[in-house]
Amino acid sequence: MTPQASLVPFSNPYDASLPAVNQSNSKGALTGRLVLDYKIAPDILAYASYSRGYRSGTFNGLAYQDISQVYFVDPEKVNAYEGGLKTRFFDRRVQLNLAAFYYDYGKQQIAQIIGATSFLRSANGRVFGAEAELQAEPFDNLHLNAALGLLNSKYKGNSIDPADPANTTININGNPFPNAPRTTFSAGFEWTMLRTQANDGKIVLRGDTQYMGRYYFDPFKDYGQDPCDQPKGGSMVLSATPEMACGNPSYWLVNGRLSYETKNYSIAVWAKNLTNKFYYTYGLNLNAFYLDYFNRGSPRTFGIEASVKF
Repeated sequence: MTPQASLVPFSNPYDASLPAVNQSNSKGALTGRLVLDYKIAPDILAYASYSRGYRSGTFNGLAYQDISQVYFVDPEKVNAYEGGLKTRFFDRRVQLNLAAFYYDYGKQQIAQIIGATSFLRSANGRVFGAEAELQAEPFDNLHLNAALGLLNSKYKGNSIDPADPANTTININGNPFPNAPRTTFSAGFEWTMLRTQANDGKIVLRGDTQYMGRYYFDPFKDYGQDPCDQPKGGSMVLSATPEMACGNPSYWLVNGRLSYETKNYSIAVWAKNLTNKFYYTYGLNLNAFYLDYFNRGSPRTFGIEASVKF
C-alpha cells in the first residue's frame, strides 16, 4: 500500500485569538400527550392522539472563525396528531395496524457544516403520512410480516444560505426534510422447516427485504442545480456534487439466515445485502474543502454464528 496525502487550501483558518463569549438565555414550554381510544369490536381498537414536543434552545458553540457565529438557537417545538386502528383477525393469526399522522414543526433545529464550522439553524416545516403494519401466521410453522410507510415532508417559508447564516439567499421552502424518503417498505418471513423431537431442535429459514425511496442528506435538496448533477459556478459552498445534490437513489436490500436451534445452543449461516447494492447512509457537503463526505452502506456480507445458553 502506498500512502498518499494532499493539502487543501482554506481561506478562513481557526483564529486562536478570538475573545471569549459570554451569553445566556432562558426559554420554556408546556408539553404533554392526550390519547383517546375506543374498542369498536373485541379485536378492533381505534385511537387518536395529540402530543406537544419540545427540544430546548441552545447556542451555536462550534464557532471557529468569528464570535458572531456564537448565537442563540431557539427551542424546537412540534405539534403531533395521530389516529389509527389496531386489529386482529382469523383467531388472531393476522394482526393489521393502520395509522395516519401530521406533525407541525416550529423552529426545527438543523445542523449545517460550513468549512471548519458547524452552524445550527431554525426552520419551520410539516410532515404528514401513513403507515401500515401486517403480522400473519397462516400456519403454525410460518410467520409473515410486512410494513409500508408513506411520508410527505417539506419546509415552510424558510430561506437559508449554506455559506453564511447571517444572509438568506437560498429558499428551502417546499424542500423535503433530510433523510425522509417518501416511501419505505419491508417484508419478511420465518419458516420452521423441520422440528426434531429428540433434543427439541428446529431448522429455521428467515428472509427479509427492505425498500428505501430516494432521500436527500440536507435541507438544500438539489442546491438549485438544474439538472442536479451539474454544479453551479461560483462559490464552492453554494454548489454540491451530483451524489449530494441528486440525493440517495431508491434501493432494495435482501437478507437471509438459516439456523439450527435448540434450547441450549444454535448455529446459523447468514448473509446481508445479497445483491451487493451500493448505497449511502449519510452525506455531508464539504465543498469548502473541495469534497463531500459520505458513509457507504455495508456491501454484501456473510458469516457463521454460534451461540450457547447456560
